[in-house]
Amino acid sequence: MDDDRLLNIEELCGWLKVSRATVYRWRQEGLPALKVSRLRKAAVRFAKSDVEAWLRQRTAEAAGAADDMPKFLQPGDKTSRKGGGQNG
Repeated sequence: MDDDRLLNIEELCGWLKVSRATVYRWRQEGLPALKVSRLRKAAVRFAKSDVEAWLRQRTAEAAGAADDMPKFLQPGDKTSRKGGGQNG
C-alpha cells in the first residue's frame, strides 16, 4: 500500500515541498519518525500515513486556535485593529 511507504528525508521534503530545516523543526514538534540502522549508520524514515495524520491533526489544532483568536486576528478577517473596519 502506497500510504504506508517509508520516505527518507529528501523524499519527504520533495513530497511536502519544505526544507530539511522545516522537517527537523517538525520532528522536535512531534513529527513521527522511525530510526533505522543501515550498516552502522543511523537513518530516519517517515511513514507517509503517519505524516499525513500528523499534518491533519496540526491543521485541525490550528483551525481550533484560530477560532479562539480575537476576530481581528483571524485569517480572512477584513477589519484591522487600527481602522476598526469602518471607512469613515
